[in-house]
Amino acid sequence: MSIAFNQLQATLVPGVRVEIDPSRSVRGLPGQPFKILVIGQRLAVGTVAAATLKLVTRDDQAPQYWGAHSQITRLIAALREVNRETEVWGVALDDDGAAVAAAGTITLSGTPSGGVLGLYIAGVRLQISITSDLVASAAALAAAINAHASLPVQAAVNPGQQEQVIVTALNGGEAGNDIDMRDSYNPGEIRPDGLTVTYVAMASGAGDPDISTAITVLPGETYNLIVLPWTGTANLAALEAELEARWDGNTMTDGVAIAAKAGSVAALTTFAGTSLDSAYQVVLGINKSPTPPAELAARAAGLVASSAQSDPARGFTGMELTGALAPAAEDRFTRQERDLLLTAGIATMVTSASGEVALERMVTNYVIDAGLRDLTTMLTLSYVRWSWVERISRKFLTQRFKLKDDDGIPVAGGQRVLTPLRLKDEGIAWFKDLADAALVENLAQFKADSIFQRQGPNALQTLLAVDIINPLYNVDALLQHRL
Repeated sequence: MSIAFNQLQATLVPGVRVEIDPSRSVRGLPGQPFKILVIGQRLAVGTVAAATLKLVTRDDQAPQYWGAHSQITRLIAALREVNRETEVWGVALDDDGAAVAAAGTITLSGTPSGGVLGLYIAGVRLQISITSDLVASAAALAAAINAHASLPVQAAVNPGQQEQVIVTALNGGEAGNDIDMRDSYNPGEIRPDGLTVTYVAMASGAGDPDISTAITVLPGETYNLIVLPWTGTANLAALEAELEARWDGNTMTDGVAIAAKAGSVAALTTFAGTSLDSAYQVVLGINKSPTPPAELAARAAGLVASSAQSDPARGFTGMELTGALAPAAEDRFTRQERDLLLTAGIATMVTSASGEVALERMVTNYVIDAGLRDLTTMLTLSYVRWSWVERISRKFLTQRFKLKDDDGIPVAGGQRVLTPLRLKDEGIAWFKDLADAALVENLAQFKADSIFQRQGPNALQTLLAVDIINPLYNVDALLQHRL
């Protein structure tokens, strides 16, 4: 019987030689490498130039690379607050040349006798000493904002109205409009007696960077999840085109983008109706959260990655976004409103009984039919495809197998020959491995509907009839009271 070696050739030199073949050493399903890409805006104080891809493995790196107060640094910090295990890469852009920074005001009035004001900027709590001297209190407020290590804003006392503080976003663009300002958020926090605080919400931010600049520097590698801080039509369309190309069967560098958008139900459903019907993008809807939407998206991506790395088919319901602050009770979406959002293609969050923000259902923007509606579907399909490619490449292609028909003529056992029937057997074994991991179901259907056939002298064609498993979302019951 002739055995096909990869390394050993016939020789007249005496000796005992052993070639090691690792092609059968891995059994079961391989673990898929998982990476998150964070895109955002930098500040000029950073040491890394714009449109430069960087791996982030420590907390002190992002502030050094892109500036401690920058949008991208805050996104990465939010992500790492819920997930410190998944590989994270960042690519930052400069503000657009025509960008306008959002601004708002905080005005103190009344006759306070003194106390401490619990001020929240972008979900971060500051303690401000308040005295009867409102000018001095406003100056202390501005100083506290500017002294914070990572707030995305700067503050200055209004010279024409010294009881008022002007707050301006450090990065230009629309995201600055979502920087929340409020006080006395937590139960038990009370404004000092006699103090009135008036807020003019952050507004007028405009001119987001062009995401195409970041896309052009991305290598042909898989980024399973992409954190997107901008939801403008142009950037969504540019990223959609990139993701569609990455999911193509010739490329297979899959990825799903996660973003978040603040607004009312009407505003969010209108946005969903004018955005793309995309299976590759998830947009979380939120209303008046103290935590900026983009940072909620970063936390969501971290949670999704932590779960999907071990099991891409499990849902994300109830996973808490550690560090995020929930909207006030009156600002939270009702069950009916969340159903409207999900139907429109907007993913939803809820507030748990303990007051924590938690994921409810992560749907994609795809609303044409139910086929690609859930993020779990996309992540599971991505893993199933990757595992098939990995298995067949490792076992057959890289081992330089030959191809022949199932013609009934036996081949010596040591020969590396693949036939359609042998590939079918491998396909069934692969499916059983997936079924053991509860990623697919209906083996009988797979056997009946899948096709394994030769196509020309050098190619095999397969149709893999895979029924992926689905997460549990509803358990309905009719409770009949009997006397």
